Amino acid sequence: MELEDMKALWQQVDKKLEDQKSTNERLFKYLIKEKSKKPLNTISVLEYSNVIGSVIIFILMLFAIPYLGSTISIIACYVFLMLALVITTYLSIKNIQLLKSIDVGNSPVNIVMERTEKFKLITKRLQMAYVLLGPLFLGTAFTVAYKVMLDVNVFADMGKHLPRLGIGLVAYTITLVAIYQQSYFKNLKVIQNSIKELEEFNG
Repeated sequence: MELEDMKALWQQVDKKLEDQKSTNERLFKYLIKEKSKKPLNTISVLEYSNVIGSVIIFILMLFAIPYLGSTISIIACYVFLMLALVITTYLSIKNIQLLKSIDVGNSPVNIVMERTEKFKLITKRLQMAYVLLGPLFLGTAFTVAYKVMLDVNVFADMGKHLPRLGIGLVAYTITLVAIYQQSYFKNLKVIQNSIKELEEFNG
């Protein structure tokens, strides 16, 4: 075999190796992307559900206006509740936009990692805010619901309603923490592990 033939053969071998390497890289990125898709979809579904639920409640609450009466404290609770729904909807929309920008497997690893960390930080802050503001939110919802549905002014006999509100607050806090731990942080960990695998693969 002449020297030129050997060079040509080596070039063919090198090309096949490069093609194989490129194929393996695309396959690995595809698998990582698929692995991250379910956790991302789970979190997105929660955010979309929050938006839809908040909008529906907001619309229903508009029909409650004639039943509020003229008590300032109840009207104040109603206004706070409506503002809370608007803010919650806005925050969920912003989260959805950020989630859409997390494209594992296609975007550069450092950008994906940065956006994932940003979303995780936002999620931690929101969890803390919802836990701290839970008593206020639950109290206003409880007050408005009792007035609209039962025509009862909770402020007229706070001692009677406090135990129910306390039970509701405990249930709210436990449920909220469970949702964040199981549906948010657990799925975020899967996504971050996938990003680390991709980072190690890229070397």
